[in-house]
Amino acid sequence: MSRRPSPLTTVLALLLAALFTAGAAAIAGAAARPAPQAGAAAATLVAEGGGWGHGVGMSQWGAQGFATNGRGYRWILGHYYRGTKLEKLRRTRTVRVLLGTSGPVTITGAVRAGKRTLNPRVSYRASVAGKAIALRGGGRTIRIAAKAPVTGRPVVGVGGKGRYRGALLLSRAPGGDLRVVNRVGLEDYMRGVVPHEAYSTWHAEALKAQAVVARTYAIAIVKGDGRDYDQFDDTRSQAYVGIARETAATDAAVRATRGEVVTYGGEPVPTYFHASSGGHTENVEVGFPGSSPRPYLVGVDDPYDGAASSNVNHRWLRRIPLATAQARLRSAGLLDGSLLGVEVVRRGASPRIATARVLGSGGIRTVDGAALKTALQLPEIPSSLTLTR
Repeated sequence: MSRRPSPLTTVLALLLAALFTAGAAAIAGAAARPAPQAGAAAATLVAEGGGWGHGVGMSQWGAQGFATNGRGYRWILGHYYRGTKLEKLRRTRTVRVLLGTSGPVTITGAVRAGKRTLNPRVSYRASVAGKAIALRGGGRTIRIAAKAPVTGRPVVGVGGKGRYRGALLLSRAPGGDLRVVNRVGLEDYMRGVVPHEAYSTWHAEALKAQAVVARTYAIAIVKGDGRDYDQFDDTRSQAYVGIARETAATDAAVRATRGEVVTYGGEPVPTYFHASSGGHTENVEVGFPGSSPRPYLVGVDDPYDGAASSNVNHRWLRRIPLATAQARLRSAGLLDGSLLGVEVVRRGASPRIATARVLGSGGIRTVDGAALKTALQLPEIPSSLTLTR
C-alpha cells in the first residue's frame, strides 16, 4: 500500500545529476547506502527486520510468551489493545463465510435443503439452474430456491473444501458461477478459526486471548460484500476450514471466553493480530498506510516475542540480488531507473520504516515502508535496506 510518489524536486534532480557527472559515491540514507564506487552496480540489497505480518495489534508469539510467564488473557489483551475493555455480546451472532465461487460442487451429509428432505448417504452435485439451484444425486434432481439452507446432522460437507457446522447457502454469483456460503454461529465459527490461527499446543491463556481477538475481529471487520457474505475463509479474513482442525484445547478456549469481545467506547474494535512483532508492535497508520491513528492500536513493547527458539521470524535478514530487487521495485511502481539507494525519512513506533525515498537514476520516489515490504516480498516492514557488493 503506497502513497502517490512525490514529484522530483529541482534541487534533488540537480544534485543527482551532479553526483552522476562527478562519479561520486552513491547517495547515503539513514538505513541504506549505495556501493562506494559510482557506476559499479551493487550486487545485493540487504533487508533487515523483525517479525512476520503487519505488526499491528496482538503478536501471537508475544502473547504465548506472556502466557508462559504467568500473564492471563485479560492482561494480555489489555497490553496489546490499550485502553480497551472486555465485554460480553448481548445477543447470539451468526457469520456468513464465503467458501468459494466456482462451477458445480459436491455436497455430502446433507439431510435438508430448504423444505426438502435429503438422504445423508447420497452425494449431491449442486449447480446453478437459472434462478434456482439443482441438486442431483441418488437418481433424482431436486430444485431449491437460491440461498435455501442446506444442513446436515450436525455437519455438511463441501467437496474439495471440508465439513461445516451450520448451513450452506447456495446461490448464483455474478457471472453465473455457483457461490457457496457457510452460515454458522459465531462460537462454532471460532472453533474452526482458533486452531487454524494459533497452535493448539500453546498455553491456555494464549489460546483464550486468540479466541477473544478472533471473535472480535469477526464482528468488527466485514470483509465480504456485506450482502451475501461477511467473511472469506482465508487470510483475507481469518483462516477457516470448518471442523477439520478443531481440538479439545482450542474448543476449551472458545468456551471459556464465550461471547467476550474487545471494546473501546462500548463498541467492538478491529483487533488486528499477527504472528510475530520482532520485539515491538506498530501503530496502525504505519502497518496499514492510509489508516487513521487509533488510541488502542499503538505500538507497544513485546519482550517475549522472541522467547521461543521456534519463532524463526523474530529477527530476519534477506539478501536480494540487485537485479531481482530492481525488477520487483519497478514492477510495483516504486523505482525509476537503476537503484542507487533507499533513504529513511520516518520510522514508526518501532524500528520499522514508515516512509522512505527510493533513489533511482531516473528519479526519486517517496513510498511507505509497507509498500517496500510488499514489493520486495519481505516477512515484515523492514527496519533497514542496504546496498552491498
